[in-house]
Amino acid sequence: MSARINKAEALAAEVADLRHDLEMLKTLLSEREDEMKVAFAKAGVTKVITPAGETVAVVASPTTSVDAEALRGLVSMRLFNQLRSDSLAMPKYHSAKKMGRITPEVAAAVETITDRTMIRVHAAKDTPVTPAPKVVRPKNKKAKAGSK
Repeated sequence: MSARINKAEALAAEVADLRHDLEMLKTLLSEREDEMKVAFAKAGVTKVITPAGETVAVVASPTTSVDAEALRGLVSMRLFNQLRSDSLAMPKYHSAKKMGRITPEVAAAVETITDRTMIRVHAAKDTPVTPAPKVVRPKNKKAKAGSK
């Protein structure tokens, strides 16, 4: 019976040590990610490929939060009730905003935009290929008129 207790104690100690190590690594990772975001911004890049072939990217992902009580006083109750269930339904809110049912003035009064960035790491074989943006240049009307 004591062998089982000793094993349990040893595993408990190992788990406690690993949890401590994990917390230290999380802190270190957070610090390095912050440093990396600054370095990427200074270098003017959003992704790099590591020597191991992994793609590491900083992806901007701003989030919007809305003060529901402020919104309630600024839009019709019908619209407000359409936008919420137990909480404000953000896809419905964004749709109403896009359709013009929520004016820019109302949006400015109730929205808080939080800039958020995420770090993405893709293994070399899973590296997504992003096509180059298509460049659309305005047609040169003078050149066409002269060529006729």
